[in-house]
Amino acid sequence: MPAFIEVTVVEGIELKNPVSDGDIKPSLRLYTSNNFFKKAKTSTLDHDKRYIWNESFEFNFDKKHDKLYVELFDRSHIRRSYSKLGVTVVDVHDIKQERDIDDWYTLSNQEGDQVGRVHLRMNYKL
Repeated sequence: MPAFIEVTVVEGIELKNPVSDGDIKPSLRLYTSNNFFKKAKTSTLDHDKRYIWNESFEFNFDKKHDKLYVELFDRSHIRRSYSKLGVTVVDVHDIKQERDIDDWYTLSNQEGDQVGRVHLRMNYKL
């Protein structure tokens, strides 16, 4: 029987685009391993020092879905497209053990440089 995990994207801080070196218009895409087609996306926010979403999503988890991916994107005002800036990966086994997690996660780009932090609340439900 699959379990559910409710994920609330609370806020983000220190979000940056190393290429543009300026303010960004961030959004986050969340999805589970082996299930890229079951994904969720936050709204896109305007430039700010602190980005508040308070948006919640539910994901089914089983043995095939053991990771939650959270990707940071920046919406370009010039091209009106999104650029992937970084990602963090949460192990579902940690959420199962703790049942409720309220923590900050570091978003890193492909080079391993930090591009921001995201505050997530996650609840494991049977």
